[in-house]
Amino acid sequence: MLCRGVAKYGTGKWKKILQSGHGVFSKHRTNVDLKDKWKNMQRMNHINRKRTAEGQHLTHHEQSSASVCAKRSRSGDSVSEMSPMDSAELKGVDRTDEAASAMASADEEGTDVSCIPSGKDRLDAETSDPDARGSCQLSGQIALNFVWNRCFPELVNVRVDLDTCKDVSALKQLLRSTVLSEAPLGEEVQMIGLTSRQLLQHDELLSDCIRTNGTDFFLVFDEAT
Repeated sequence: MLCRGVAKYGTGKWKKILQSGHGVFSKHRTNVDLKDKWKNMQRMNHINRKRTAEGQHLTHHEQSSASVCAKRSRSGDSVSEMSPMDSAELKGVDRTDEAASAMASADEEGTDVSCIPSGKDRLDAETSDPDARGSCQLSGQIALNFVWNRCFPELVNVRVDLDTCKDVSALKQLLRSTVLSEAPLGEEVQMIGLTSRQLLQHDELLSDCIRTNGTDFFLVFDEAT
């Protein structure tokens, strides 16, 4: 009758259950007695856990399972207690170890790490020193790239000897005799640095222009007035 009352009215509705069980329950029974009886019924429904008897040894599988659970519990506690600062430090240590490992591998292979090129060309190497920019001039042959409306977007590579072609005017004459041989003579060639977006003057030193603007230039044709 108690189970039916709980199923009908729900747990805790002891007054209604007592009233519905009139004639079945004793009038002297109280709500406390009903609660205790209901708790005892719930305890009986629980699955009893097997406890290892005294003197009984665990099997190898049970021991290994218990060991794994204990390790997971300890690792979970350590991770939860780790602060964001500690995590960042661990990541930094891992990256440092990776860098040290890469350096050691390069040493084993006989590679000089300090001499590995950084991807910059001869111009970057010669102009990297700020004190040397104004004191030394570029010399020898260098590859310059040019683009204009007729060949856009392809860059045309031209080898220039800086010992003989020293200013912008001489470079324009060289271009007239090579890649711009088909350009009309009535059109004046103007050079613009792709990096600086500045118009180059005829009397500017070519080495200074390369040092300031790089090796890429845009050519513009203007009708001579």
